[in-house]
Amino acid sequence: MVRNESFQAGHYPGRAFETPTHFPAGGGRLRQNRLWGFLAFALAGQFVAGTAAAASQKYQSGDWITECETEGGAPDCSLMVPFSKTENGQKGAFALAVMVATGDIAIVGQPVPVRAVLRIGNNPPIECRETQYCLFPREQSIAAIGQISSASVVLVDVLTAKASFKFSLTTRGYQAGLAQVRAWGYFAH
Repeated sequence: MVRNESFQAGHYPGRAFETPTHFPAGGGRLRQNRLWGFLAFALAGQFVAGTAAAASQKYQSGDWITECETEGGAPDCSLMVPFSKTENGQKGAFALAVMVATGDIAIVGQPVPVRAVLRIGNNPPIECRETQYCLFPREQSIAAIGQISSASVVLVDVLTAKASFKFSLTTRGYQAGLAQVRAWGYFAH
């Protein structure tokens, strides 16, 4: 883990941080590869060596992990937070993944989610229903990325075939990670 010690999580002197306003259409192979990487991350409950080795820059604030790669010249930054618990004897290990460059948000993990709902601050909930990994609809994801930047809490409901899991995540680490992405020079407006 690389940590910028001079950067204090939650402290952003004199700057307003915005999320990118342009997200590429589609998704394709990069989108699918990143989601499978997040699935491996969630399954392991920690960074797996292959995922960590590919990152050109990495930062962690609280439980949130920020990575940026510049393969091919275009930045590919993601922010993710793992969470887990046991509910009615069923262990669940998941990750909320935000892919800043593409404007995607997903929930991945084990057991495989069949449905997930995010409630960000006082905003209306968003929902995904997909197999393998739960990728939220693009339009809702783009709006949610901006909402996470200003909210203090994200409530997550993950439903699997045998159990329902409820989590409350703080956004402080996400906001610090996004500030670090900007400090690295990505997505500056």
